[in-house]
Amino acid sequence: MSRRAFLTAGARAGAATVALGGVGAAAAAAAPTNDVDAIVLQLAAAAAVWPFEAETGEGGPIEARLTAPHVVAAWARCSSVRTAQAERAAQRLTDAGLGGLGTQSLLVRLSTIVGEADAGQLDDLNALVGVAAATLADAIDPDGEIGPGIWLGTLAIMHENGDRPVVEAAP
Repeated sequence: MSRRAFLTAGARAGAATVALGGVGAAAAAAAPTNDVDAIVLQLAAAAAVWPFEAETGEGGPIEARLTAPHVVAAWARCSSVRTAQAERAAQRLTDAGLGGLGTQSLLVRLSTIVGEADAGQLDDLNALVGVAAATLADAIDPDGEIGPGIWLGTLAIMHENGDRPVVEAAP
């Protein structure tokens, strides 16, 4: 782990403790510490159920991975370049009003954003989805580009074809 990743992870963990008033680990695990981490958790939740329900291969339900500590662990494994890209994408999604949307609405709006994004914006979104995927499973490399690229590419194609992503049981 790089020094930057270590310090970033430590700062996020510390912020969670302060923001939650030093409450127990269970409460700290439940809440994201900032808007960026909240968007990561939203994307992870969407990736867990669309286009099909995913499994972590790590035992337990995938929903158990949707916690702030898993987001922090994913960020800690991310390169500084990909971290900067992912943070830009998260800010863009937050600015576009995607924060707090349910999974179905998030995917529909995201398909439009991806379908209209330029190459640089797609690179940023790819990095963000990589962090979200790494939140779901430790075996996933947050710097990997293939899986996030396929997921985002599918959303872009749906947008281009006038189709909408559908989640059968959106949380």
